[in-house]
Amino acid sequence: MSIIKPFTCDIPIDQLQNVDEFALEALHMDRDSVMEEFDDVYEDTRERCFSTFECKGMYASFPIERISDGNVFLTCGAVLESELLAKMLDRAEEVVMYAVTVHGFDALMKNPDNDMFDSMFYNGWGIGLSMASHRWIKQAIADEAGKAGCYAGRGWTPGEDDLEFSLQKTLFDLLDPTTIGIRMTETMLMSPMMSVSGFIGISTDPEIQNDGSDLPTCH
Repeated sequence: MSIIKPFTCDIPIDQLQNVDEFALEALHMDRDSVMEEFDDVYEDTRERCFSTFECKGMYASFPIERISDGNVFLTCGAVLESELLAKMLDRAEEVVMYAVTVHGFDALMKNPDNDMFDSMFYNGWGIGLSMASHRWIKQAIADEAGKAGCYAGRGWTPGEDDLEFSLQKTLFDLLDPTTIGIRMTETMLMSPMMSVSGFIGISTDPEIQNDGSDLPTCH
């Protein structure tokens, strides 16, 4: 029986933290300069995105049978072929696979009435909401682990920190993010565009929280 139960939800945008900070970082701007030069477009695009976008998330946990030769063997029979995950999940009893997405962004960006600044800020808000949703789902997983007397490691996203992008396929096979409207393209990219997937180790050892802390990440 898994420590973390499967979970699918609508992520409440009003509960997301640091969206503005993430958006400004994506725009390579500070708040003062934005409000001085683009206050109207900033507020207008923010209101539209917050009122029309929908954020969704899901996760499920898979017990680990063993880790050897740079592979993580799961009790369900699947194998995560990754030396990085094998190292970072060394303390873990389970690996949680998760995905989040922002619905509405792709359609909004295709609107022919957008001007250059609208599109620029929509992109910033899309990234901001995606990153904030990513942080929200990881915290939700950590909270569930805590209720069970366990600890959650950091999230590992395919394509970041040298984590093999090919793991995306295994994650889709086991987690099935189509449940929240995410599909995988032939090149293993996700659609909608503002989607994030990843892996988190769950352990009774609190040290798992520090594993990989020396590696950079954008989330």
